[in-house]
Amino acid sequence: MHIARMTSHTTRHIFSMTILILILSQSGISCAAPIQQEQNETKHISGKIIHSAFQRSVPGVTKVGEHYIVLVQIENAGSDAADFNVILFYNWRYLFFDEPSKTITLGGGEKRILRFDMVPYDEHTGPLQITAKLFVQPNGDNATELDATSDSVTEIMRRDSSCILFCIASALFIIIVLIGRLTKG
Repeated sequence: MHIARMTSHTTRHIFSMTILILILSQSGISCAAPIQQEQNETKHISGKIIHSAFQRSVPGVTKVGEHYIVLVQIENAGSDAADFNVILFYNWRYLFFDEPSKTITLGGGEKRILRFDMVPYDEHTGPLQITAKLFVQPNGDNATELDATSDSVTEIMRRDSSCILFCIASALFIIIVLIGRLTKG
């Protein structure tokens, strides 16, 4: 019963719209004019990633728990302002990015560097590819990929335990020195 009512309602809606279009076309009002106008206003949007900036910033060898910065420099190669979206694709099993997607508005010819904070959190040997993709979504249409670049982290090493021991020993030394000064004075 519900499906029959919905089908009946949909049929009436389509029939009403068809009658409206016929009436408008007979009265000399063009239904295509606004669509043509929108097509004439379509702007050519062009953008690109500066590949060398990205590739220089992706570290080859990393350590678990250390903080790294991956840079993506993008350029609006068109003449009009546009909203661009950069999305990082990576192996989330080993790498963490605080914010793997960023959106930015750039004026015509403008360049900007986006910063992505990366923390490796598990040991790994072998290439882990990180890909940055640049998208644009004009006028609420489907997103269009404009450019992409990739590089790899080749190794994630365990954090060096000797560094931790050195830090603890240094802190204890400073505490002993401060206690010695306080007791003398």
